[in-house]
Amino acid sequence: SYIPRTVLFTPSEMLAVKISPNGKTLAFVKGEPNGVMNIHISDTSKAKDTNARKQITHFDSPDIYRFFWVGNENIIFLRDVQG
Repeated sequence: SYIPRTVLFTPSEMLAVKISPNGKTLAFVKGEPNGVMNIHISDTSKAKDTNARKQITHFDSPDIYRFFWVGNENIIFLRDVQG
């Protein structure tokens, strides 16, 4: 039997997971159903609680390629703006 396309091509729940330097906050890229990627954060003690996650970027296109912690409270990121 074949693997359904939706299983193969559905965006991952969490990508590029990174922990803040002090270890208190988790940041990750989340794939939206439409394929757009946005950065979310969560307290490390509540990482599995989907209600405790906070979306910090709100792009509708294009994807975020990389992000980095700058200290414990700031994140910088790279994204494609013209393909």
